[in-house]
Amino acid sequence: MLREMQETLSLLQAAPRPLPATHFLGDKPVFVKRNRKEPLRALWPHLEDTVRNGRLALARVVLANDMLWNKGSRAAPAEIVYSFERDVWLDPTLLTTVQERLNELYDAKTPAQLAELTALGTARPDTLHLAHDIQDDYSRTFHVPVPAHLTGGRRLYRGTPLIFPRLLPAPLLLGKLLPVLVLPHPPHHCVVVPAALWAPTWRERWEQVWKDVRE
Repeated sequence: MLREMQETLSLLQAAPRPLPATHFLGDKPVFVKRNRKEPLRALWPHLEDTVRNGRLALARVVLANDMLWNKGSRAAPAEIVYSFERDVWLDPTLLTTVQERLNELYDAKTPAQLAELTALGTARPDTLHLAHDIQDDYSRTFHVPVPAHLTGGRRLYRGTPLIFPRLLPAPLLLGKLLPVLVLPHPPHHCVVVPAALWAPTWRERWEQVWKDVRE
């Protein structure tokens, strides 16, 4: 994925980039408008700063609202894990491994299952806290480090972007790897790079899968 990320970075241009911020988000979804305590409301006031100065990262989807896996137009949140490191871009295997570990924690919803993970050495106090956090469908995370013992000491982060299907190469999630921009200072919001700025080969792969699905 290194070449695709480098091409995407070239299309984005260097920060501060003069791109229209409105191309990175749509209108506020109903669930955001109705809930004044929804943390994702803050995406819009910080959008221009995020687009102008955000750092490019390669992200892998850990969890996503069911709507995003089916054709539609409604925006919904997702849980991602991401990296700024070029060698992870070159070989995203670590992102896949961490995603699978986080999925295991999400599925360990009974004391017995959590105890089994602990017995296997997978879970420690900080990981148990992570399990409870990731199992909360209303939890929102912004640039939260993944515990080092789950990443082999590498710097990976968790985030919650709001994904707009109309900004993807297809109107649903057809893959788990996404380019995202992360605000480099608090509140560290992240947004998915719109398809028009993806490396052409990356975008075309999604478009081909979507074409095959429809046939």
